[in-house]
Amino acid sequence: MKIDKRLIVLAGGLGTRLRSVVNDVPKPMAPIRGIPFLQYLLEYWIGQGIQEVVLSVGYKSGEIKNYFGNIFCGLPLRYAVESSPLGTGGAVRNCLSVINSNAQNTIIINGDTWFEVNLRHLIENIKSINYPVKIVLKKIDNNNRYDGVGFDSSGIINEFGIKNSKEIYINAGCYWVDHDFLSEYLKIYPDKFSFEADVLVKLAKEQLLYGHIQDGQFCDIGIPEDYKKIDSIIKR
Repeated sequence: MKIDKRLIVLAGGLGTRLRSVVNDVPKPMAPIRGIPFLQYLLEYWIGQGIQEVVLSVGYKSGEIKNYFGNIFCGLPLRYAVESSPLGTGGAVRNCLSVINSNAQNTIIINGDTWFEVNLRHLIENIKSINYPVKIVLKKIDNNNRYDGVGFDSSGIINEFGIKNSKEIYINAGCYWVDHDFLSEYLKIYPDKFSFEADVLVKLAKEQLLYGHIQDGQFCDIGIPEDYKKIDSIIKR
């Protein structure tokens, strides 16, 4: 298996639920100690050896492009701009179309989620797994926000989108995907669609999803309560 360290960051969020504490900036640009959250995210992943980054941007995309420019930490940045909202699925498809044509695999992450994924450990554990989409899972004690997943003893995900408040493994917003498979698979969808609700649910039913568990720090800054927690989680 050829290992391509390419990263798509879904950074087009409006940040509507954060408006009470963060005004008028794209959600990934929410400040943490005076520095945009997205900067910490990029530094973390580039520090693990990522070699190509595509940012999916939409709402106030100019603020992101003006801040980061075309090079960050010595690495070229590319942008896939949504002229109108495409949903997370449309954003993923848009990004896949601008990635290097010889890409074998791509990592996709949410631009509003801090999850300390160990990339070396991820690669070692999934390099011999032939499923086209792998999700990095996180175990949490109380779930009332996230998509819980069910999987069998071999790691194949057979349920996606479980909602309950019990201890469960959740989709933590990090995916390792076969570039060619996913590019072709997404052609059937309309202009705007959800990667989670439309694509991942279908892939689970078709038994094409594999779950890899990691236990690093996790925080989704999408709501004020969790945004306030992130300062104590990110170390710099």
